[in-house]
Amino acid sequence: MKQPLWLGAGCCSAAVFAAFLAIEGCTGEPGVAADRCAPDPLYPRGVCAEDEDTDADAGSDADAEPPPDASAECPGRCVPLPEGIDALFWSRWPDLLMSASTSEPEQGCPDELTLQFVGYSELVAPPAACDICECEESEGTCTDLPTDIQIRAGTCNDPSAAALPFGGPPGWDGSCTSTNGIPAGATCPQGSSTLCAQSVSVGALPGPTAEACAVTTHPLPAFWKDNGWKRRWTACRGNVDELRCGDSEACAPDRPLPFLQCVWRVGKHVQCPTNYPDGPHVLYPEMAVHDGRKCTECECGPPVGSACLATIRLFDDGACVSQSYEDTIASYGGQCSNLYPPGKAVGAKAITDLHYVGGSCLASGGEPIGEATPDDTQAVTFCCLHPFDF
Repeated sequence: MKQPLWLGAGCCSAAVFAAFLAIEGCTGEPGVAADRCAPDPLYPRGVCAEDEDTDADAGSDADAEPPPDASAECPGRCVPLPEGIDALFWSRWPDLLMSASTSEPEQGCPDELTLQFVGYSELVAPPAACDICECEESEGTCTDLPTDIQIRAGTCNDPSAAALPFGGPPGWDGSCTSTNGIPAGATCPQGSSTLCAQSVSVGALPGPTAEACAVTTHPLPAFWKDNGWKRRWTACRGNVDELRCGDSEACAPDRPLPFLQCVWRVGKHVQCPTNYPDGPHVLYPEMAVHDGRKCTECECGPPVGSACLATIRLFDDGACVSQSYEDTIASYGGQCSNLYPPGKAVGAKAITDLHYVGGSCLASGGEPIGEATPDDTQAVTFCCLHPFDF
């Protein structure tokens, strides 16, 4: 992470800034001491008015009035010191600030200038690229058997036909059983001419239990998240002399466009000094980003199309040796099948091959949410003179 070059580790708070001023011998409340203390966090050589007065009392010529043509002695440009109610909190002397697209090669400062800061603006942070959510085929369990099995004394098309219970014993597991067996030629009612065993009706199998679809994802080949900046800003500093220009001015190095003469202040600010109207330009270290982008969790809806299937088998004898009929039964619904020849013996039955048939689930999730924003706690604000002033 690139940090402002004038900042040491953690030197971003107002408390540290105040302590820095105290170290340089500058005292007084902010705003009150603006006329006697000139701090500049970039240059640990703050000039205090009372120190200058002491030098003057000692006969020093350091504060002598510059000659009328002093500006002619400035090898660069005479630029104004910050003005306004918060002027104290802005850097006393200007930097040369240059902006370029991040797609261009990075440029340093000219040889006679010192690199002060490389910052960035116009964050580009598209939504997160989320994995594609899919659902595998459902899995489940089938354990129960139908309890409403009947032998009917009529075909399946005769809703008024008498019915005899033909279910298994209590707790039946589907294995061979002769419970409720019917001999050949049995009549319903007994002694009538109506044969009992003309059709078999089986209720629906109980549906699956404990079924669900497992989530699967297909990662995208691109980076999960990507961000960058549109513009790169380079701040450069050279020698600054307050004695070569008029009052409230300083002699600073000058460069043509794209350089701008700017003052700076730690933090994100919306108001510039009154005499530095071009801005504010809020800049950040390259990695100063709060990234809140993420993806919604992949989920699967309830299975659709799943079922329990089994096979019902009927036997002429009571020992399940001579099979006379079989058919598939399912949890989709009940069914009825005619028996041939009518009145045949139905001595035993069995239900086998009980199993689960998987369905499909609708996938959801994998949607980008949140955003990435610049970290304002690491911001530095620059305000500049309009280019046409030079």
